[in-house]
Amino acid sequence: MSENGNYSGSILMADNDPAFLSAFSAMLEMRGYRTTIADTREKILGLLKTENFDLITLDLDWGHDDYNGITILRQVLELVPPLPVIMITEHGSIATAVEAIRIGAFNYIEKMHDREKTLLTIKNAIESGRLKKQNLAFLEEIRKKYEIIGGSAVIEKILGQINLAAPTDSVVLITGESGTGKELVARQIHYQSRRAQGKFVTVDSGTLTDSLAESELFGHRRGAFTGALNDRKGLFEVAENGTLFLDEISNADLNLQARLLHVLQEREYRRVGENDMRPCNVRIIAATNRKIPEMIKANNFRQDLYWRLKVIEIEIPPLSDRKEDIPLLARHFIRAKSLKNFGREYHFAPEAISLLADYNWPGNVRELENCLERIIILAGADEVSADDVKSILGGLWMDKAASFKSLNEMTQEFRRECIIRAINLAEGKIARAAEILQIDRTHLYKLINEYQLKEGQ
Repeated sequence: MSENGNYSGSILMADNDPAFLSAFSAMLEMRGYRTTIADTREKILGLLKTENFDLITLDLDWGHDDYNGITILRQVLELVPPLPVIMITEHGSIATAVEAIRIGAFNYIEKMHDREKTLLTIKNAIESGRLKKQNLAFLEEIRKKYEIIGGSAVIEKILGQINLAAPTDSVVLITGESGTGKELVARQIHYQSRRAQGKFVTVDSGTLTDSLAESELFGHRRGAFTGALNDRKGLFEVAENGTLFLDEISNADLNLQARLLHVLQEREYRRVGENDMRPCNVRIIAATNRKIPEMIKANNFRQDLYWRLKVIEIEIPPLSDRKEDIPLLARHFIRAKSLKNFGREYHFAPEAISLLADYNWPGNVRELENCLERIIILAGADEVSADDVKSILGGLWMDKAASFKSLNEMTQEFRRECIIRAINLAEGKIARAAEILQIDRTHLYKLINEYQLKEGQ
């Protein structure tokens, strides 16, 4: 503990000089640091595997034939990457210390040379290390938020493709139907990459079809066109050192496709109204739900851009082709949404899961997620039963041997049941029921009259 009673941090002191360790340790403990001493490589690595430290001070010169400070540094960084390392040097080994910084050490200090500088370097290293750990913890939370759920062979293949693609800067093209999770895959690639601490910027390419598309992507200079009152950053500049996700790239018009091709080829772009090119350090991930080869044949998409985009191609199949993933997805969504909405965890009866897995889900994962949220809200119990699923989905899982009602009849029954459940859940309060159903209160009154329902029913 320091003189003011505050705990400053835990430091592993790695050196084979007992006199230096004793003096250095005493000085640091007076300043509130807790110190642990290791005088061999084996002790260093053993302690790092069993204890948590905020910093390691590591001597460069060990006088050993098999290892030195640099070789130990490499092992430390491999074992605990977030841990800051300060190299301890003699005056004649400064060049080696600089090499250590290039490898990944935080900084270096000379043995007992400048006490205040030493203490300041240690303080800065610990603060930097803690910030790095916080950032890594935040990124891990983000990765979990965008976790890809599934245990099918195709999901395992996609996860393998993500692991291979993420460490690179290669362009990725993600294909699949709407609602299959293309943005989820793009985010996983980003958050597992070296650009994870940079921004992930999403743009719907379908919105970039008017005269302001280039300004949106590349930015503009003040006065470049009517209404350009100030300089503006484009999305490429916002995503610098990060990832730009071009969703539904097949909707981009041919002029914009030409500009995107130039960026991919030359790694540069120009703001609207400027003459000079700007370097571009942005990773491009694109996605489409359309068959681009067919668009190329119809002269609606540039073939050269297509080849630039599909350096790595990841195809996501529809949910109907991987039904074994439905139970995992359903349990994931019901847990997350029940905790969010009600602060407690709901679960499915076994028969309910079977019914969910029996449906083809033409809207894919997005439809399943939205449907489950509706089921959770309207079920009114912690256990979602098969009857809840049947009721909410309007008889889509009727016995295959039974005769089907018309689509209009099933739709009407489904809407009527949803309205009844919403009113009951809202304890007869029409305004609250309208909020649950996400419709206007006036519209709900009309539906109540249409289906001849009592407000308290």
